[in-house]
Amino acid sequence: MRNYKMTEKLQELINNGSYMEARNLANKMYEEGEQSETFWILNAEIYRVEGQREAGYACITRGLQKNPYNYELYYMLGEYYKSVNMDQAYLCMEQAEYYCHQSEDVEVIHAAKEEMVQSGRCQVHPVSIVILSYNSKDIMKGCVESIRKTCPLESYELVVVDNASTDGITDWLRGQEDIVLQCNTENMGFAGGCNQGIELSAAANDIMLLNNDTVVPPNAIFWLRMGLYERAQVGAVGPLTNYAGNDQQIVGEFHTREEYLDLATQICMPAPNAYENKVWLVGFAMLIKRAAVDKVGMLDTQYTWGNFEDKDYGMMLTQAGYELLLCYNSFIYHYGSLNMAKDKQKYLNYIKENGEKLKEKWGFDSARYNLADQTVLAQITENKKQPICVLQVGCGWGATLARMKYQYPNARVYGIEEAGLVARFGHYLAEITAGDVAEMQLPYQEEYFDYIVIGEEICTRSDVGAICQKLKKYLKKSGKMIGAEKDKEEKETRSFMTSSEEYREKILNYREKSYEYLKKIDECLKNRTAASITEFLHIFQEKELLEHCLSCIPELSYAHIFSVITVKEIQKRKEISYLLNGNSVRELTEVLKRVEFRIWELEFERTPEAENHLYETMQQYFITPEAMSCIIVVSAMDKCDIYLTVSCIYLEHQGTEAAIDLLVYALEWYPEDERILQVLVSLYKKTGKQELAESYEEKLKCVQQ
Repeated sequence: MRNYKMTEKLQELINNGSYMEARNLANKMYEEGEQSETFWILNAEIYRVEGQREAGYACITRGLQKNPYNYELYYMLGEYYKSVNMDQAYLCMEQAEYYCHQSEDVEVIHAAKEEMVQSGRCQVHPVSIVILSYNSKDIMKGCVESIRKTCPLESYELVVVDNASTDGITDWLRGQEDIVLQCNTENMGFAGGCNQGIELSAAANDIMLLNNDTVVPPNAIFWLRMGLYERAQVGAVGPLTNYAGNDQQIVGEFHTREEYLDLATQICMPAPNAYENKVWLVGFAMLIKRAAVDKVGMLDTQYTWGNFEDKDYGMMLTQAGYELLLCYNSFIYHYGSLNMAKDKQKYLNYIKENGEKLKEKWGFDSARYNLADQTVLAQITENKKQPICVLQVGCGWGATLARMKYQYPNARVYGIEEAGLVARFGHYLAEITAGDVAEMQLPYQEEYFDYIVIGEEICTRSDVGAICQKLKKYLKKSGKMIGAEKDKEEKETRSFMTSSEEYREKILNYREKSYEYLKKIDECLKNRTAASITEFLHIFQEKELLEHCLSCIPELSYAHIFSVITVKEIQKRKEISYLLNGNSVRELTEVLKRVEFRIWELEFERTPEAENHLYETMQQYFITPEAMSCIIVVSAMDKCDIYLTVSCIYLEHQGTEAAIDLLVYALEWYPEDERILQVLVSLYKKTGKQELAESYEEKLKCVQQ
């Protein structure tokens, strides 16, 4: 009651123009814990009068967190954008009108919209949502209904192209008066069907390609449109999701569609730093500006069935000078590959063929440049607000630098990439210079960079030492060179490989000794007594083995991995589960390779089948979290992502403790990864380990500061 009276008093002071008194009262209410949406509306109004735009924006955000359907807050957001971006201001007013059910206020909002249109400064177009239909009747109907329930009617048209469905969905579609429909008598493929939909769309409309196996949460398309009109150069935008590649998939302890849709309510919010630059976006939900479609044209239909046409189109847009943005404040639920998964072998064959077609079209293997390097990102340890300067040598088209720029909004990021064909695609992801770092004159000030990252390809060059020496003068005295130390260690352990003669001599000298070590290890594994396992671990403490023999025969390198797994298992559970899977290094290696293959399969294509294959293999060979952690480290390309994905697989099979164990190991490699920390906090709370939850929550707060 007291809070209600104070809110009434605050409203009265604002109405009377007593803003100084209102500010004092608002501050007092905040100190006493007032958090209602009405309070945030009134506080935002006071900040508007005081001219504190960003403080007002923060209040609007807090209000929408309380109620994401409050029309007053969208109206205030429109007023906030009016002086800086008329297109975004219009979109906010459109959203306010959609949520408003009070006739007098609707008239005010509508008048504000009309004024913006009449100003000539508003260039917003409605969206033609192009949905490709192929069976999955109920899911298709759910997709359409989710759009109808969450988007202003004036803001979109529905265009559906049915690719010869056989489950009766076409009968339902024909009965929908608000759908522009094309029913094909044969399957035209993804690109062909999408092109038909684009041609059927209203001529001026922006285009949204949307899979039929999606659910659109409230405000998701609104925030995508806000991203599309962030600036004139933006050509396309895409959302986060639960099922996709290209670093667009979120990871966490979510199992059902409803849990993800609840999460979407938290994601679809104003955010001061909402966008990450990308070269391409996954086509399951991609919003494209009409001007970009007119300039670039249609999707390339050479990619049979589906896959790679979205990547190809993104590269076409980027080449044409447009920016593509991943919107971290938009989420669309995706069931994922429902039709393609029905004929997996055919699907995998098409993926291989289409990948080759993309490579032939653009002249390089783009798969090498898709993902941000989480290993590099984990070594950037500054406060997120710090204005750091970073140079990556061998940066590809800048995926890691773009992620860095998103995580560190005040960062200046630069790249050097020898392959000119690749470097040109990163023209807006970072300041990338094309050329050979060893030969070019570098255009940077001395002692300018906080971090210099040496890419993996550079580390394999024979002149890497000279390159690092050349770069040192551009690194601050307090700066860090990432990648070089790892290379230095590898060089030292392979120092004998300076000539074929020395290499041959070294191998011959230690080859016999290496096989002696291998024989001893196999005897230990065969006996599997406490004494023999202790001996096995002692073998890997011998300096001669570590310095000279590991590189002589590959079996010893694998055996070294097994020793690390064994130590971890003994430390955790006082037993050695992994070693029970084989009587020799050869047998254990076969097990490890099977798990490796399943990890690669999962990285190649995120499907339920790939996840099931990995889980079945883990179960078949009793792979512990300790073993899994070591295998991920030596096998996975995106280790952080696979750690998170495997933890989710554990959770789906009621393996909460295993998921926790794996994520704790992941923190050894990625101690400041927000996603890992967030999931651990959630899991510890779920299992009643409040003290641990609070401990990791403190770590998370430190990382986020």
